[in-house]
Amino acid sequence: MEESLLEEIKLTFEAEMREWNVSPHPRRKTITFKEFISLPKKRRPPVTLTVCYNMGWQKRSSGNKYVSILGHAFMVGARSRKVLACLVCSKFCEICEGAKQLKKEPAAHKCVKNYEGRSKGMEAHTALELVKNVKHCRGFIVGCIIADDDSSMKALLGHSYTELTANNPDYKWPRLCPKKPGTLSVKLRDTRKFPLDIPEPS
Repeated sequence: MEESLLEEIKLTFEAEMREWNVSPHPRRKTITFKEFISLPKKRRPPVTLTVCYNMGWQKRSSGNKYVSILGHAFMVGARSRKVLACLVCSKFCEICEGAKQLKKEPAAHKCVKNYEGRSKGMEAHTALELVKNVKHCRGFIVGCIIADDDSSMKALLGHSYTELTANNPDYKWPRLCPKKPGTLSVKLRDTRKFPLDIPEPS
């Protein structure tokens, strides 16, 4: 996937250069792709990319019933249309389950179980894990994610209200406007889990 990532970065740099050349407003010129490639990997600045994201399950859902124990997610470059990152999400490990039924400790193995929860929540959970991991493992930041209109994914891919409040005394926790006049507004429930050191994707 390294070649796919470099192709996506190259196309992004070329698009930014075209925008920079035609923009009537003065903008800071970025480095070229050639300059980017010439830098050692550890010194390359993180590049912000637009990606497409989707997930499939090993067992077909009926639209309102999700019971699959396995799911596979792919993050594809919006410009190159090639896979940049992927992740398999599993709720089951045969070795662990077998040991549990025999009431024994499982033998040393590489456990494939990496998710607990409802199958419907896999897509949002995996999106969060991929977007977090690509900055440290793949060297790019997801600036914009094109995906299904999933409200749970939108909620997870936002900075935590609790952390924002703790790090910025001036930050005001968003509140839900009351439907009836005279009733008090309530704080929005904090389901956001995106780290503050990475910009929120749009």
